[in-house]
Amino acid sequence: MKKYFIDYLNSMRVTDILKQRINEIYKFYNFTCPEEIMEIFISDYFKKDGERVYSRICFFSESFYMETYDFETNDNFYITPLKNRIVSVSIEKEYYNFKKATEKSKLGLSFRFSEEEKHLSAGKSNCDYLRNIIIKYFLQNLQLYQEPRSISTEDIGLGLQKDLEFVIGKKELRKKIDIKEILKRHGYKKKRTKKLSNKIGGG
Repeated sequence: MKKYFIDYLNSMRVTDILKQRINEIYKFYNFTCPEEIMEIFISDYFKKDGERVYSRICFFSESFYMETYDFETNDNFYITPLKNRIVSVSIEKEYYNFKKATEKSKLGLSFRFSEEEKHLSAGKSNCDYLRNIIIKYFLQNLQLYQEPRSISTEDIGLGLQKDLEFVIGKKELRKKIDIKEILKRHGYKKKRTKKLSNKIGGG
């Protein structure tokens, strides 16, 4: 693993045995992910008695999110594209100013893809690591408005085809119905609308 990853695990007071286990998981993702793995994170929380519980190990590349839950004993591997796929992000925090964590700090993140929702948590100093990941990988990948796909002449759908067949088949309607308007209604852009309209015979 990268030195940065090992330094992070040391800061989380991960045992040498658990480091070996995490390294095995890292090797699997490093082999299967098509991009270089850039970041590591352990989702954790503290019980009332102060015991620290590690719930899942996460890795990040520029475009992919990877996680293994109950990673101390289970071999389950999840990988999904991350880039521009986050539908929503919900952040919950306690005793944390989003700048510097304290011994009381807690931070939770819920993020939703189109098909499912996932959750990460952090306690104490780990909140600072989760904050950085939220900013770099989740807020940066929130879905933005996407422009409608331009339609080519090969992409004429059944709705457009039926509209045109009806008008072209009725000579008396050609003067009353603007074929260019039909094309616009089905997503054709202005220049292409005029060109195709002339081919069809709409003026």
